Amino acid sequence: MTRTRVLLLLAVLMLSGCGGGGGKPTPAHASAFPAAAGGVTLAQRPTHIVSLSPTATEMLFAIGAGGQVTAVDDQSDYPPEAPKSTLSGFKPNAEAIAAKNPDLVVISDDTNQIRDQLTRLKIPVYQAPAAKTLDDTYAQLGDLGKLTGHGSEAGGVAQRIRDQIAALVKTVSPRPKPLTYYYELDPTYYTATSKTFIGSLFTMVGLHNIADAKGGDYPQLSAEAVVAANPDMIFLADTLCCKQSLDTVKARAGWAGVTAVRTGQVVALNDSVASRWGPRVVDLVSACAVARRPGVTGGLRELTCELEPGTPHARFDEKRLTQAVHLLIDNAVKFTPLGARIVLRARPHVDARYAVIEVEDNGPGIKPEELAGVLQPFRQGDGSATRKVGGMGIGLALVREIVERMGGRLECASTPGEGTTFSIVLKPSD
Repeated sequence: MTRTRVLLLLAVLMLSGCGGGGGKPTPAHASAFPAAAGGVTLAQRPTHIVSLSPTATEMLFAIGAGGQVTAVDDQSDYPPEAPKSTLSGFKPNAEAIAAKNPDLVVISDDTNQIRDQLTRLKIPVYQAPAAKTLDDTYAQLGDLGKLTGHGSEAGGVAQRIRDQIAALVKTVSPRPKPLTYYYELDPTYYTATSKTFIGSLFTMVGLHNIADAKGGDYPQLSAEAVVAANPDMIFLADTLCCKQSLDTVKARAGWAGVTAVRTGQVVALNDSVASRWGPRVVDLVSACAVARRPGVTGGLRELTCELEPGTPHARFDEKRLTQAVHLLIDNAVKFTPLGARIVLRARPHVDARYAVIEVEDNGPGIKPEELAGVLQPFRQGDGSATRKVGGMGIGLALVREIVERMGGRLECASTPGEGTTFSIVLKPSD
């Protein structure tokens, strides 16, 4: 399977809603009550749910129970429409939680025995601890589905996660010698071994963890140990909290010669996605699978795959979308020089009725006077660039034709010397 085919698979998965956020709330089923799950029994459908777990918040919205959630903790940043409050899951305050008049509270950690405190106040509490396996994720989705009246929706979300992860794993071919990786939780070299939930996902795509030799679940390595292990790949889960990137890693003493740094195989992850075990776990597996493929990151400055908050669930003509995105990625690869960057992104449009999938590069860009004609048949940018990499004007014109047949449009924005972004703008089908 080619590099562009793997990236294309990720793009289609992203637009088909793998993140699990942004879906419309669906009516709960009153006939499902009384309901029991996880040691909690509810006589009737909850309408004032308080979530003190970012992962649980994502799960609740993914299964269509978002309309029943009245408050979430200060760390729940996804989906963006979640009713964020000053409540804390790390330092829970029973009085503050009770003031929200909840009929169900969802927690991850039982800090300060908050479960007992709330139970004494006659407030039902469901605990969804950090998952150890994907089966835990599926079980928690099922429990929340039962407790909110969205059992069938929860089952559908769980099955979609299973199917999408299975599809991603199939894109990965076995290697005679497994690639090694270092997973960075913070700049002090805390990491996660294969024994953890995170590590198990990397094992699924055939990667070998350099921290396994240290033992435990979340050991702290030394800089010297990482350099000596010379990992083929580095995954950064501290890009938002600690502003880490390929550049900062390369600037560390002795790290420039590490294989992952030298070949550009340093993958920037979204901290929130990397630390949670909800529906967006597919995004993390996507990043692993795409980066794992031969040649995907080699020669690139950095490969980034992004699913922006609020991206709507969407269904499109898969065959047409596949062809259109395939052509755009081919174009980006062709015009992106070694040492550059390609970003594959799914995001919401300013008009909420539409979804956008775009391919961005930081190649030579297109001159303003040539921008209008670049989507026309057999037209292209600077002739010198065309001669170096071969023609793609007919490909871009075909993308435009395909997208317009789907009822959408193809947009192009470019700045000479900075790069180009092609955006497919489509209205999701109901």
